[in-house]
Amino acid sequence: MLMTPFHALYTARELLAYSPLTAAYASTDIEIYPYQVAATMFAMRSPYLKGAVLADEGSLGKTYEALLIISQLYFEGRDRILIIVPTPLLGQWIEILENCFTVPFECGFAENSVPLITYEQAVANLRRVRMITGVDYTLYSTTSIFEIIEEFNFRLKEKWSSFVVEEYENCENQYLELFFGANDKMIQRHMKKGYHLNKKGEGCFMLMGRKYESINLDIVVKEQKHGEETMLTMAFDSKLLLKNIWGHFLVLPNVVEKSPFCAFIMDTLVDILKNSIISIDSEPTL
Repeated sequence: MLMTPFHALYTARELLAYSPLTAAYASTDIEIYPYQVAATMFAMRSPYLKGAVLADEGSLGKTYEALLIISQLYFEGRDRILIIVPTPLLGQWIEILENCFTVPFECGFAENSVPLITYEQAVANLRRVRMITGVDYTLYSTTSIFEIIEEFNFRLKEKWSSFVVEEYENCENQYLELFFGANDKMIQRHMKKGYHLNKKGEGCFMLMGRKYESINLDIVVKEQKHGEETMLTMAFDSKLLLKNIWGHFLVLPNVVEKSPFCAFIMDTLVDILKNSIISIDSEPTL
């Protein structure tokens, strides 16, 4: 039987009131949704269960559900809990554990049977691979990444008939961080070499979107576009003041001027954002 939002909230409150998961709830400051409470209760419903499969759709917070279960087990006295995650998701788990939970943990990073390295080295390696070796581009729009991601994935199929999308972080209606690769082999090579182009001139890339309540940018204006009309001007300094704006960030394996693949990714995102703009009668207030 489908539950109305009211009944879902009521059920969640009942579960919270009588749940044995009080310690887990108290250990985190994340906002817990009714379906996450239900999933956690399902996995913890019997001490005789050997495990559970959390099969919610993407972006519904399975990582948080798993960590609620792990937190509860820890506070019940299970002080040896092993978490095994794919390498591309290691950074996401580290960030969530550090920022949202109070369960102590140690991190190891194994590659080609090399002995585990320290937590600090793992974080440094992830930051090097995920950010430093790529080329960053930033676009600002009133359209959120959640509104365009389905269309972006559809158009990406022009290049890759199938591809892998790893979700590093998802804060509903506020932030989304996605990592793209043509296949698992490409992602594995990325984790060893960082951002790079393969023999086909293609490579992994990252797309992130973040909402800002307000933003103040110092910019240099070189040309102005009004609809289809472009006005060239002498460069001058200016300020851009925006409210309720989304920043869209691409991390590409090469500069768009030198890579047709990177230019395709950039042009695709720009075109989708342009087509998503809603015309209004009055000028926006900055």
